[in-house]
Amino acid sequence: MSATAVLTIYPTALKVAAVLRARARGGNVSLGHRLTTFPELVDALDREIAGATPVVGEALATLAMHDALAEVVGDASVDERPGLASAARRAIGELAAA
Repeated sequence: MSATAVLTIYPTALKVAAVLRARARGGNVSLGHRLTTFPELVDALDREIAGATPVVGEALATLAMHDALAEVVGDASVDERPGLASAARRAIGELAAA
């Protein structure tokens, strides 16, 4: 019989702490638990794929950003501002790198 490893992902560290406290109160102490937060998962995956080639090229990423902006503010607003999608991508990249 094989045991299946389960990784449970929660949105914040506060939620993980609350789950662990609730388990401890119920008599189920969790040592070596497999609970993580979404940001921890993203960081772990980012470390694993460091140096990998991008999945989406620059042109396709800019087109996707254009479409996302068009959904939010409307096609006309995005089309009136050439370079908005590229600028938004650069800003998001800078924020992600910070």
